[in-house]
Amino acid sequence: MANASVNKMVVIVNGKEYQALQLGTVMTHPAYRHQGLAAKLINYILNKYGNEYDFTYLFANDKVLNFYPKFGFERVQESSFKVKASDLKKQVTPKSTLRKLDVNIQANLEGIVHHLISDETKMIHFSFMPERDYENIQSEPRTESDDILFVRPNLIEREKEILFPLTAHA
Repeated sequence: MANASVNKMVVIVNGKEYQALQLGTVMTHPAYRHQGLAAKLINYILNKYGNEYDFTYLFANDKVLNFYPKFGFERVQESSFKVKASDLKKQVTPKSTLRKLDVNIQANLEGIVHHLISDETKMIHFSFMPERDYENIQSEPRTESDDILFVRPNLIEREKEILFPLTAHA
């Protein structure tokens, strides 16, 4: 018996929206392994849904690195993003009351950070890919991770640096 979860979502990379399909928790019960069941399941999902989306992605552990390329997945190196707190403009912003987040309104990074950092804050690490229009954001290849990103087809390969939100890692 093989099992997988499928999540449909919109992924925004540098302001461009992509329709994405995420495969997660692909596994086969030990008693049914080595019968090609996971491969049949992945082929079924890709045949049924693959053409409806800009790309399909998944996170894999290091034990199956040779498995997913058989289905057209390519390994993508994620990056980490950070910014020095001292690089952010200090804005005089009155403290506001809490309000519901409106995801349709672009957030003001400096304004948000001003409410979150203290004088002791040296570096801010992002768990998502920030918009690249902010010049002081530093990036580097992500080296410590329990999972590896695979994308099929690699429509986002134009992006030299990418990070899926921490909540997308399954």
